[in-house]
Amino acid sequence: MTTPPARAATRWDIDIETENQLPFEQALAQTNLRRIELACLLEIATELLQLATGMRAVSMIAGIVGGLALLPIARAARRWPQPAQHAVTLACLVIGLGVKQWGVAERAAFGQPTSGYSLTLLSLTLLLVVGPRTMAWVIGLFFASYTTIIATAPIAPGARIESIVATAIVSGIALVAGRLIFVGRRNDHDQRLHIRAQAERLTIQNEELDQLMAITAHDLRSPLYGLRNLFDLADRRAEHEPMVARKALRDGIYSLDAMIALVTRLLHAHAADHQPLTRVIVGNVR
Repeated sequence: MTTPPARAATRWDIDIETENQLPFEQALAQTNLRRIELACLLEIATELLQLATGMRAVSMIAGIVGGLALLPIARAARRWPQPAQHAVTLACLVIGLGVKQWGVAERAAFGQPTSGYSLTLLSLTLLLVVGPRTMAWVIGLFFASYTTIIATAPIAPGARIESIVATAIVSGIALVAGRLIFVGRRNDHDQRLHIRAQAERLTIQNEELDQLMAITAHDLRSPLYGLRNLFDLADRRAEHEPMVARKALRDGIYSLDAMIALVTRLLHAHAADHQPLTRVIVGNVR
């Protein structure tokens, strides 16, 4: 049974391998450009649905035209420099919220406040991953604009207060949610890069270990063959030439000492690699 990949490529996101090879800001820009397509499609579908139900407003036409215009721009911007990519994302956020506030102003002029702006704000916040400071500026400015529109609209005071309070709550939720998504995505990106670096270090260590094993096996095989030949010689000549047998034993002991020294050096090197770092305290020299 195979383990599925952590996150495969989708039409509105980048695949995990591509994201790991890019800096966080560039990966974020590429992801947002893909999600702009989804945001535009949702905006166009929403406005067409409202037109189909008999509602008529200039802002609806503007929303459809804006969505259709941003679709090819977002696709082409994938090959643009990173600052231009972020500018397209910010433009999508501003245009989306601006068109909805335009619709709020149109309906509020006839005493009909709408909740469409809050829904759009929350949707864009969850779709587009934007830096917390940028998101705070955009949401703050548009909330001030929304408050001005509702405060000057000819609607009942109770409905006016209800709309402003509801939008304030949604704006706060959007700020918190946007920050959590941004920080979570950045931490996830950094963690994957850290894991990838560790995996590369382990691969290098494994290759070094393989080389060490090959060298050690070669260094041990030669004295072992020599030791076997010495013992074979001692066995064949021990009865008639006892001095040869004694010399073979002495040479065998020398070979064994050399092999023991090699194994000892390997063990010391292994212990040094796995020994935890100790704090060195340097005192005054008198």
